[in-house]
Amino acid sequence: MSLSDPLTLLRDCTIANKPVELDDDENVIAFGRVRFQKTAHTAYKSSDKKLTSHFYTLEELHAFLKANAANKPIAEYVRECGAKQIQPVTVLDRKPLLGYLTGKTESSRSIDFANAPHVAPL
Repeated sequence: MSLSDPLTLLRDCTIANKPVELDDDENVIAFGRVRFQKTAHTAYKSSDKKLTSHFYTLEELHAFLKANAANKPIAEYVRECGAKQIQPVTVLDRKPLLGYLTGKTESSRSIDFANAPHVAPL
């Protein structure tokens, strides 16, 4: 498990069913004792042509996973993202992203470690 890459860490924790906690008071997402700013960008890039330079943040991916786990209707998930002022995962990205984060697929063409913004744990 990589402690310096939030996308890999989120995937590993999701697969292992380990808790990933959002702390809105401190604006962080915690993977046990490893913490990142919730606005930290991951290496997962949107495949939507309108968002070609958008790398999803940890908060965006966390919200997507929580909505999926709760079987929330898409409209409710999108409304919640709007209320939080975060970008919802696009229709094009939902299935491949979920497959990657849950371990059903090993990779995705939307993963771009080479060009992703550098982030470091807190």
